[in-house]
Amino acid sequence: MGKLAERLKQSLDEIGISKAELARRANITRQSLNSYLVERTRPSQETITSLANALGVNPAWLDGYDVPKRTSNSNKELTLEEALASVMSYDGKPMTDNDKEIIEGIIKGYMENKKE
Repeated sequence: MGKLAERLKQSLDEIGISKAELARRANITRQSLNSYLVERTRPSQETITSLANALGVNPAWLDGYDVPKRTSNSNKELTLEEALASVMSYDGKPMTDNDKEIIEGIIKGYMENKKE
C-alpha cells in the first residue's frame, strides 16, 4: 500500500470520522476518496491539502514525506467544530454523546475566556 493511502486510513482511524465525513469536510466526493484509498487514482496537490486540513495533519506528511505529522500552528485559531473533530475518539474508541457534550462545554468556556 502506498504511503498516501496508508496515512489516509491511519488518520481516519485516529480521529474517528467516517470516509463520508472526511469527503464532506475536504469537499470531495466519496467516490474520489475511495479511489485514493484503493490507489486507483492520485489526488491533486490541492486535494491532498484539503484532505490534510480536514484530518488536521501536515499535507507533506499525508503525501508520504518524512516530515512531522502535525505542523506547528500555534497561531492558528481553531473553530469549535475543528476542536471537537480532534476529540471524537479516545484510545481508539468512539466517545459517547455525553462525553462530547462535556468536552464541547469545556472548549466553549475556554474560547470565551480567551476572547476576553
